[in-house]
Amino acid sequence: MHGKTPCGSAYVKAAYQLLKEVIRRNVMRRSILIALTIIFVMSSFVLFGFVGGVKQAEAAKKYIMRIGTATAEGHPQNYIGEKFKAKIESETDGKIAVSIYPAGQLGSTSQMVQGIITGGIQGLISPTSFMQSIDPSLVITDLPGFYPNVTVAAEIMNGPAGDIVRDRVDKKGVIIISFHRMSQKGIISRESVSNLDEVKGQKIRVMGSKLSQDEVAALGAVPVPMDVPELITALQQGTVDGACSDEPFMRNIKAYERAKHFLLEPQSPIVSAFVVSKKWMNTLPPELQEAVRDAAKSLIDDATTYAEQYTEKAAQIMKQEGVTFYELPAAEKKLTIEKYKMAQAAFLKDNTDLKPLYETIKKTLEK
Repeated sequence: MHGKTPCGSAYVKAAYQLLKEVIRRNVMRRSILIALTIIFVMSSFVLFGFVGGVKQAEAAKKYIMRIGTATAEGHPQNYIGEKFKAKIESETDGKIAVSIYPAGQLGSTSQMVQGIITGGIQGLISPTSFMQSIDPSLVITDLPGFYPNVTVAAEIMNGPAGDIVRDRVDKKGVIIISFHRMSQKGIISRESVSNLDEVKGQKIRVMGSKLSQDEVAALGAVPVPMDVPELITALQQGTVDGACSDEPFMRNIKAYERAKHFLLEPQSPIVSAFVVSKKWMNTLPPELQEAVRDAAKSLIDDATTYAEQYTEKAAQIMKQEGVTFYELPAAEKKLTIEKYKMAQAAFLKDNTDLKPLYETIKKTLEK
């Protein structure tokens, strides 16, 4: 008898079902693999697109830097600011955008110093005499009768001795990117100042530091600490008899319109520090931080030449405007040198931790 047996039929059916299941599972595996591959590829595009977008956004980001000064346009401090602006914007392809605010537009010097500490202002160019509130080491440049001239004082501060000051100031939230020579202090007055007897008792505006007060007191005058905006009004109203600063500053505020006598004392240096907020600096990528430092350092020689020429021109203008320049008689000059040494000693007594810095500078001067 011919035909299919029940047993053979069952085997065929079972094999057929098994084959279908294998095919189904393979298809599912392939589908899963394909799906996973698609997900991976799409995720990669999204991830790399996101990272690329972040990098593009970072590259396109601009950092705003507002720089303040207390002096008007043309002053050496403002010259430094303008040159720095041109340099840094060029070197960073505009990633750092600088705005200069002269003549106290961002506040008094003391307010701007506070702004640097808090990060509200990104940059400030100012005499170190106004920065004692940051750290007393900054006014080491004010020592009367210590430095041979202002250029040497600035050079020392841009060297190893200045690094000591930088380290101290950095801990206070302020970064010094360069020091710059301005000129040397004198006293302009409404009254004659040809000798110590004439200087005695005159009310003379000084910068904020105690050392600035002591050096004027050494000449017998009455020091009156005062910021720039108040000084102009005080000279106009006769609240003070005169002011202690340098020729560039006197030219800049046109002090010669109200005062016609200029004493070439105490002749201590006016060195300005270009400082930036550490809070702001830390927001910059490392390469931009380096660019900021390099741009400031590259301007030192040019700024020095400009300050020298500006000082010369300022003295000429003052003389043309009827200001008489005085030097103390030799005997009185010798006396003031001894008094300046007393002012130095008082400073070191008040700031014993600065004795090593003082000795470092002294050794440098003796070389």
